[in-house]
Amino acid sequence: MHIIENIYKIADYKGVTISKIAEEIGVSNSYFTQLKKKNGNIGSNIILSILRKYPTVSSDWLLTGEGEMLRGEEDKTVAIPVQQGKGIPLIPAEAIAGFNMEGFDDLVVEEHYHVPDFNRVSPDFLIRARGASMYPKFNSGDVLACKLIDDFAFIQWNKPHVILSKSQGIMLKRIKPSGVDKENWLLVSDNEKYDPFSFPVEDLHRLAIVVGVIRLE
Repeated sequence: MHIIENIYKIADYKGVTISKIAEEIGVSNSYFTQLKKKNGNIGSNIILSILRKYPTVSSDWLLTGEGEMLRGEEDKTVAIPVQQGKGIPLIPAEAIAGFNMEGFDDLVVEEHYHVPDFNRVSPDFLIRARGASMYPKFNSGDVLACKLIDDFAFIQWNKPHVILSKSQGIMLKRIKPSGVDKENWLLVSDNEKYDPFSFPVEDLHRLAIVVGVIRLE
């Protein structure tokens, strides 16, 4: 609930109505007021839209309420991938909305891990799998080691990827060519209960390939 309250604080700071913020990120004018009344959860795609609309707002503060609302001017373009000596950052799924096109941007990090077996693949971050769509390849709760992809010419077709879309949030799927055009990909689950579907490439915000997994029985 604190995320909704923080969004209201952003509106107060900017001197605009909460309806104006809703309009600016492309949702209905009553979206936030209804969500607040129902004590509902806010989707990662909405968080992402707010952070992109207001890039000086700290994602850490928005998600947790801790620290300052605004990042320092000098921090705007700072990217912090794996920090020297700290290991691989484990990013909570709800915080991954803080990704920007340059890398990590003031993200909430649960912990940093040293995994010697991952040295040769150099992952950029860790994230926990959720749901059953990629079972039996991955179980819900598995920790996935992911490497960011910036050049789509090097996509490894049919490999599991973490996809951060602008409209649907985080997805864990295999990527295949659509067979129709280059503007769409086919996203495929390992679990046969989940049907493949077409994904417009223009809806992509960030992409990472899964290069390793940690599983606890």
